[in-house]
Amino acid sequence: MSIISKISKLKITPFLHICVWVMFLISPLFVFPNRDNLDSIFFLRHIVTTLSIMTIFYLNYIFFVKKYFFRDKLKYFALCNLISICILCGINFVCNEITNPYIDMERQERINKEREEVSRYMKENNCGELEAIIKTGKEKRKKENAGKMWKVIINAIAYICFMGTAIALITMKSLYLTEEKRKESEKKQVEAELKNLKSQLNPHFLFNTLNNIYALIAISQEKSQEAVMELSKMLRYVLYEADAKEVPLSKEIVFINNYIDLMRLRLSNKTEITTDININENPNATVAPLLFISLIENAFKHGISSQHDSFIHFSLQTTTDNQIVCRVENSYFPKTTEDKSGSGIGTENTKRRLELLYPNQHSYQYWISDQNTYVSEITINNISNAIQA
Repeated sequence: MSIISKISKLKITPFLHICVWVMFLISPLFVFPNRDNLDSIFFLRHIVTTLSIMTIFYLNYIFFVKKYFFRDKLKYFALCNLISICILCGINFVCNEITNPYIDMERQERINKEREEVSRYMKENNCGELEAIIKTGKEKRKKENAGKMWKVIINAIAYICFMGTAIALITMKSLYLTEEKRKESEKKQVEAELKNLKSQLNPHFLFNTLNNIYALIAISQEKSQEAVMELSKMLRYVLYEADAKEVPLSKEIVFINNYIDLMRLRLSNKTEITTDININENPNATVAPLLFISLIENAFKHGISSQHDSFIHFSLQTTTDNQIVCRVENSYFPKTTEDKSGSGIGTENTKRRLELLYPNQHSYQYWISDQNTYVSEITINNISNAIQA
């Protein structure tokens, strides 16, 4: 994760918390259509309730969930929350009791309603005013006590809900961080494996090339000197260009042509080599370095005979479907069991690199056709483009 993304997350998270609680505080303005009842006492109670909900939320979000819940100390977790909820319910209850007289004083309608109830009770039961006041007062206290109990229960349920919200948020955050660490670990493993595969490929390529130069020394000193020059060009590419994740396809083509020119030096007239390269459909395409060299190496290594006519046809195209298609066809001369040169390192290496670099975006096929020809083909889909200068 980049430093910029970390800083942005640090700024966004508190901002979201502030926005949520501000919306919670002003929610009565949207919930209650009759705003005449939204007096100062109502908002005082609402603020106390909001602060108590914030307290239970952040106690769990910052402390209880990490210290107890995720460490399987559920008894301590339940006990701490129970104590916190009881204290906060008590604070809300006291706040309501303190503000009740002010509500009664401010609202004349409630007083008038109580007088109407006393008068109605006197008429229905033929009793005096004092008895009616006592009876209606008892009924009123019962209703008030029931109402107070319901408020306590509702507050407790709200605290439990926000406690659950804190658990859910911390759990989601923990899962997200775990997933990020897993992805980072997988990325590092892939990078390490790619580096290892490339480190296998370079000696393999160098070994085959040096073998070719060694054979040329006995044939022609001039050709062997030319081969060393071609090798120096390729080594420069391998050392300074091939460390990148992707290189322009045009540079990879230059490297392939240099390799083919070097291998031509030791071949006789019995071997026909043709190349068909056309990247006009996507001249700015990029590709992983040294991806196709194993196909060409295998063609020179296993498709040429000193006694029989042989051929190698190399084709590399970019298509209108945003693909790169590399195809190598060569004459097929099966190796005997005593020949240990066909170990298949290059083929397996190429397979694995394609799986890691272009998952679900490639195909790698090789087969023997009816004409006794060995064919290998790599297709890469959804190719990227080099940045224009």
